[in-house]
Amino acid sequence: MPRLIIPVVLFIALMTVMIINPFKSHLTPVNVKDISTIEKLFKSGKNDIIYTADKLYYSGINYSVGNHTRGAIYYTLEKDRCYYFIICIKDDLHIHPTLNNHTVRGHLTNNSMYETILSSMSEKLEFSKDNLRAMSSPIIVDEYDYKYNITNFAIWSIRIFSIMIIIDIIFISFVFFNPQISIPFFKMRKYGRLKDIYRNAEEEFDNYAVKYGNKVYLTDNYIFGINGKHNLEIARFENVVWIYKEKELIVINGNAEVLSSLCIVTDQKQIIKIYRVADDILKQIIPIILKKHPEIMYSTEN
Repeated sequence: MPRLIIPVVLFIALMTVMIINPFKSHLTPVNVKDISTIEKLFKSGKNDIIYTADKLYYSGINYSVGNHTRGAIYYTLEKDRCYYFIICIKDDLHIHPTLNNHTVRGHLTNNSMYETILSSMSEKLEFSKDNLRAMSSPIIVDEYDYKYNITNFAIWSIRIFSIMIIIDIIFISFVFFNPQISIPFFKMRKYGRLKDIYRNAEEEFDNYAVKYGNKVYLTDNYIFGINGKHNLEIARFENVVWIYKEKELIVINGNAEVLSSLCIVTDQKQIIKIYRVADDILKQIIPIILKKHPEIMYSTEN
């Protein structure tokens, strides 16, 4: 089950991250009843909060990211102190003068945005910036940052990645216990019952397969080809009508090299390719195939 190793290791790593939970503060924000406590929370490192404001007032200032308006600055007055909020909006048309009983999930910040707000507010109110600063909290409740910061992106990425890994583990495990539905055998559903084909192919491979190089195995009735580490190609000779070589020019470490692929055409117009088989191996196996199955046509090129 080598294909299970990487998904399982990744799943364990992700579960370890979730147990350690570096995103705990973001996932479980502090439920703030009194907005005046946000400065103490910010100093203690508890920067994610949820707060329901009785009333928020639009300041007339918008919050832009690039050339797009992403938020609006609102404020509320509590105990003669002004508190500022960056509230997410869809566009300029969705700005309301007041927000009643509005619940905010926000990240507490203290940055240059505070000075920008003070400057704009003092101009609009024709009020001294210093006096406004004296009655304002320097901590901004930023709803936009809470929704769109890198932490949120990381959390959703881990969730999606975990789901994908779980699906991969389930699929690989299911195929391991039901190999007849694996991709190589599923491709052969046109040629008969998959269980019968799998049972016959498995028996012949286990007991009679002859290995040629590191790519090809032959039995009396089947050819097995390895493409990459885990990709298996299977063809039953009774369904093969034509085989041919196909040359491919590849560059390895700056050196051009011509390699051949063995192409197998079936009576269902399916083309099966075993890639990059050495020419000396092809010289061995092609005469063996044609001798045992003279009805199969052969050409050196397609």
